[in-house]
Amino acid sequence: MDVLLNLHLYFGIFIASLMTLLGVWLYEFLNHRFPKWIDLLQGLSAGMLLAVIFFGIIPEATEMLDNGFAQGQILIATVSMAVGALLLPAFEKMLPVKHHHDFEDSHHHKPQGVAYIVLGAFGIHSLFELLAILVAGSSNPILGWTLVLIIAIHNIPIGFIINTQLKAFGLLIKRVSLMVFGLIMAQCLMAVIIYAMMLPFVTPGLTGILLGMTAGMMLYLTFDELLPQIYRDENQHTVNACIIAGLLGMYFILAVSGH
Repeated sequence: MDVLLNLHLYFGIFIASLMTLLGVWLYEFLNHRFPKWIDLLQGLSAGMLLAVIFFGIIPEATEMLDNGFAQGQILIATVSMAVGALLLPAFEKMLPVKHHHDFEDSHHHKPQGVAYIVLGAFGIHSLFELLAILVAGSSNPILGWTLVLIIAIHNIPIGFIINTQLKAFGLLIKRVSLMVFGLIMAQCLMAVIIYAMMLPFVTPGLTGILLGMTAGMMLYLTFDELLPQIYRDENQHTVNACIIAGLLGMYFILAVSGH
């Protein structure tokens, strides 16, 4: 059965998701001891995201669209990336999701019930990424595991953001950790179920569209969630150096992997 052939990818999406919890704990450690390191790590993550978008995901999406459609591939790729980029701000309009710096210097705790809605919004965004791993990995295992790596790295600063948001609702770190772990298990299970349901309908064209949407979402995350706060808190030249280092490091990983 094709679904069972992707057991290694199921392990991959669990590891990638688990990095969110690592981000929650790492934020606690760094925030008390080395607060400046957080922005530098996010700069490296932003560079890695840009590298995998432009050197990994977009070329693979283009190849899939070439195989799936006789014409209009460029338009389809552009629309797919635009839709992916618009999904997250659409969720932000519907749900009370804020960036971690929106809670700075705020001591006003909001009702804890809303925290589950905020957590769910991040879960929805992660679900698309996990599906992209499964869909891409089913046709190209190297790309699938490359996505596992970059999404795992990307999920660490996402853990920073989730930690800060949930603690703004008055939750202690133990409660935050339990909620994040529950989210990890739920989104992995949902990704596997949805992937199994859509597997009979997966084509190169659909794979290309999903990869294009993933690229759009990652571009939005990079320029809307990661970079603005880093540039505000850190020296521009330091941030640029971290981004370039992350971009070159991920390019090297992609090149070595043969992609």
